[in-house]
Amino acid sequence: MSQQGQAPATPPGHKKPSDIIRSYMLRQTGDPKQADQAINYLATLVQQKKARMIQFGNTVFWANQAGPGVLEVHIFTEEAPQTLVKRLPEAAKWAKAHGFKKIFSDISDPGTIELVKMSKLPFNLSQTTMRTAKGAVPAYKLEMDL
Repeated sequence: MSQQGQAPATPPGHKKPSDIIRSYMLRQTGDPKQADQAINYLATLVQQKKARMIQFGNTVFWANQAGPGVLEVHIFTEEAPQTLVKRLPEAAKWAKAHGFKKIFSDISDPGTIELVKMSKLPFNLSQTTMRTAKGAVPAYKLEMDL
């Protein structure tokens, strides 16, 4: 993952990425065991250098290089929606500065889609499905050329 470089250090007053992800997963699933499994899975990918955690404030972008110049991103946050809207351009700027040409994400939460639209970033939006513990659910694919 040489294209990704180093993630910004966690400044004082901000939570550790693992704490943000765990809290987010607990809010989404209500299941501490499932939250811990997700953290362990993500940590393994980071240790294997297959993914990286990029943190801005108390928002973590889990970034996985999906191909040459392509970055798959998932968002974990403890910040207010208005703040998250500001984090999206920061993440896009980071990805571009590290040589990526395209980012994408699959999102199942319609509220997150509205926040992405508020960011005014030029995402292409299409409908898809996503596999979860509950089976296939409707989702949206966001793609953006950098």
